[in-house]
Amino acid sequence: MKEVTSIVSDEQPSKGRMTARSSVARVGRRISLLTLTQVLAVAEHLNFRHAAEALGMSQSSLSTRIRNLEEEIGVLVFERRHRGVRLTEAGRAFVAEIASGLGQIDHAVTVAKTFAEGRSGRLRIGLHGVPATGFVGTLLGNYGRNRLGIELVVTEGQIEDAVPAVIGDHVDIALVVGEPRAPQCHSRLLWSEPLVLTLGQNHRLAARDEIHWRNLDGETFLIRHGGAGPLVRDHAVRRMGEHGITLHFRRVDVERDTLMQMVSRGEGVTFSGTSLKAVASEGLIWRPIADDDEPVRLHALWSPQNRSKTLRDLLAMAGKTRAGYRSAPR
Repeated sequence: MKEVTSIVSDEQPSKGRMTARSSVARVGRRISLLTLTQVLAVAEHLNFRHAAEALGMSQSSLSTRIRNLEEEIGVLVFERRHRGVRLTEAGRAFVAEIASGLGQIDHAVTVAKTFAEGRSGRLRIGLHGVPATGFVGTLLGNYGRNRLGIELVVTEGQIEDAVPAVIGDHVDIALVVGEPRAPQCHSRLLWSEPLVLTLGQNHRLAARDEIHWRNLDGETFLIRHGGAGPLVRDHAVRRMGEHGITLHFRRVDVERDTLMQMVSRGEGVTFSGTSLKAVASEGLIWRPIADDDEPVRLHALWSPQNRSKTLRDLLAMAGKTRAGYRSAPR
């Protein structure tokens, strides 16, 4: 009769039969980290009594643990001698791999702790209608200098996109002009500053140190489609009704810098927060509105589910920056 040889591959083990690879995998899953640590202690001391004292356990318990491990893996790790033990060749290889593996685990734990403690990681900040100047610029600079291990990812967006950005986890925190209605988010007032009229240096009102709303009758206001443009328009419309004046609104689909250039050329006026005065723009001047005390408010929005230490640190830094910013000479 012709002999038939049955070949069983690792990928398709026969029913009721465990392959060598799957057997090793199952054994590996049953070995605890504590047992591996005990193996390393014995390998270091080459003496069960000394290793047991270092581990704070009895010599007999340690010896039993190691013997059970050797039986489990089918390898003699230590040769027992009268005055101690020695590693077998297989044992030396086993201990080297254990040390490497536990070293990787220790490294992983260390890395995880740096992220949990806010010493490493990434913080995504959305600026919505907010320039990265003035208070915001100072805040970001302070945070960056004090959290060198944190990568700051700053993006810009429209005011109406602030809440969706937070809810959709596109940003960790949104800094937004105005007071957004976002019951699903945590919010905090970070900063407020006076609203000032921005006009070109050759404007008819440029010589005045103080301007009233009645002086703006007939003026053209340049309003951006995006950013804080809609808020600026709403504010001007309210004041127009209160003071019985006429204002002409011109909507422009441009970035903030281009808007400022248009103002400097005398194409109209606009409103700004005082933080924009820090931006070097040739041909511009800023004047307060004497009969308007409504400030520009900057709020922070973040998700209640976001418990990031980097986020909490930024909020804490905002409080310190606000205190220092208000007390600094302007």
